[in-house]
Amino acid sequence: MGNAIQEEAGDLWLAIAEKVDEALAHLATTDNIKVRELVSSKIGSLVIEHVESLLFKVSSLRPIETAPKDGSYVLLFGLRGYTSTAWRCEVGQYDGRYKMPWRNHSNDSFTDGGEPPIYWMPLPSPVLFQA
Repeated sequence: MGNAIQEEAGDLWLAIAEKVDEALAHLATTDNIKVRELVSSKIGSLVIEHVESLLFKVSSLRPIETAPKDGSYVLLFGLRGYTSTAWRCEVGQYDGRYKMPWRNHSNDSFTDGGEPPIYWMPLPSPVLFQA
């Protein structure tokens, strides 16, 4: 990763931290449970929005709508596969014969593990893994 990308990623993380700190400060000023729930929800949305922005800047993630639908295998990314992880990634492909067309490498629906994929990226070149 180049220095310019590292600097930009650092700046984005600082922006996230500042906004979360600001939201938490507001949260601490009220005893109203409804307000706390609303602010907590907004904090989560804000973090997800900024993390997605950072992921696009430092990776090759692409919107799922742009993924190949010719049976090629790609890396699929989706939110909240399980409660212990926010993201999951699986090798998969599009197969229009199914109601849930995004299939993992075992031909199970990607949604068996949670939400449908929202991003994709090409598989890395095998050359990267050769000794």
